[in-house]
Amino acid sequence: MSTLDFFEKGGLFMYPLLILSVLTVTVTIERLFFFRSLKKSCDKLTRGLAGSGNIPEKYLKALQHLKKTRDSNTEIDLFLEEEYHENSRYFGLLSFSAATAPLFGLLGTIAGIMVLFRNIELTGFKTDPAMLSGGIWQAIITTLAGLMVAIPATAALQYLDHTNQGFLLLVKKALCRAIAVNHD
Repeated sequence: MSTLDFFEKGGLFMYPLLILSVLTVTVTIERLFFFRSLKKSCDKLTRGLAGSGNIPEKYLKALQHLKKTRDSNTEIDLFLEEEYHENSRYFGLLSFSAATAPLFGLLGTIAGIMVLFRNIELTGFKTDPAMLSGGIWQAIITTLAGLMVAIPATAALQYLDHTNQGFLLLVKKALCRAIAVNHD
């Protein structure tokens, strides 16, 4: 069975699942590239604070602001909160895919079972098994497709959020060290 046959047998609810899968893959790839560049920025921050390179502009501005404030811990937390929201852009789309894909799969399952019972009703219980298989196929395929979208979306969301939190921890440690050195 080709992918197109598989898609067609899944019925109408395969279209939103296709959209969700493309959305999931696109967001995941975009965020992976983003975090790759963020890692380089964090490495530059660490090297810059150690005196062996330039500090990236956004961290330099944050440090300059932190040096002027009295409550640097609160300011660091505010800066990191802004960073978290900036870094987690599109996480809502991954969450949406993870949550709605199984529901579309369930809708397809129900639609497939409805086709199955409609075929039984039309033939008066003297049914050819081949006639029933269309509804069963639709039910199984859409359930499978919904899970095939939701599981990677959930995994990507968890991985990216964990990665984001790891970067923020590195930045927090570096900023706190820089402020501590400055106050000594």
